[in-house]
Amino acid sequence: MKDPPHILVADDRAANRELLEAILEEEGFRLSLARDGRETLRIAASDPPDAILLDVAMPGMDGFDVCRRLQQNLETALTPVIFVTAQADDKESVCHGLALGASDYITKPFDPDELVARLRASLRQKAQNDRLRHLALTDPLTSLGNRRAISGQIKGRLSRWRRRQEPFALLMVDIDRFKRINDTHGHAAGDRVLQALSRHLLDLARTEDSVGRIGGEEFVVLLDHAHRATAVQAAERLRHRVARLAIALTPTTPIHLTVSIGVVSSDDLAPAIREKGVLRCADTALYQAKEAGRNRVVYYTPDPAPQLLGDAAACTTVP
Repeated sequence: MKDPPHILVADDRAANRELLEAILEEEGFRLSLARDGRETLRIAASDPPDAILLDVAMPGMDGFDVCRRLQQNLETALTPVIFVTAQADDKESVCHGLALGASDYITKPFDPDELVARLRASLRQKAQNDRLRHLALTDPLTSLGNRRAISGQIKGRLSRWRRRQEPFALLMVDIDRFKRINDTHGHAAGDRVLQALSRHLLDLARTEDSVGRIGGEEFVVLLDHAHRATAVQAAERLRHRVARLAIALTPTTPIHLTVSIGVVSSDDLAPAIREKGVLRCADTALYQAKEAGRNRVVYYTPDPAPQLLGDAAACTTVP
């Protein structure tokens, strides 16, 4: 059974919150209530809503400030915000709110049926946008996140690393001699190999990790809360598991793979690096793994003198 839409109601007046609560509960929505701007942001971050009904004139942080901060957060930027306000006859206020990213305005006192109709319209639009966004961020062959999706996730990890010192790591995984598979068995067989490896990567990943395909035979695994040693261990474990994998193209034609893996962690990143820079670091390490003979893990380090870390060799600085 599908969960009911989650609506966050933000108003500093208890009577207004109670009125909206009564109307929306009768319509079957799941509700969260906030008394001020800070509580609104806290709830939106911890229990993301499907839409927010937001009062403009709240003390301290007003609705405009809340909307602005919601738009600045990757997790809430696409959440519909509907201002519920007595200022809707003020054209300047309406234009300002819409410019900040609000999806609609509802005037106090409001008609309950109109409020519900406008809310459902915003939810339908969000569902359509979510479907389009999913298509834009999904690799059609493997159903993993594509390069655009992975870039956005790296951006989020970088933000949390800078703000809260949450470590993360990235594994760039490349199938060794994949062209030989395509040339020998055909591109349809190559596609089945890519699909099988994608399922295997998902099975090995933790719940909090992300897996994506960024092109060709290259995959990315993003590890949350992972320092250098943890990332290298995860990469070596993955490499050994893939080497034991037999992908059955036919009952009598199993294919055995090896992979090369470039690893980078936040332990060795410059503070100002961007998501493309993180991918370049991992790609540099992956290139060295290929050059060193394939079927191995290479860890990126800005130290120009290569060092061995377990079974993983360090790589030189990206120019």
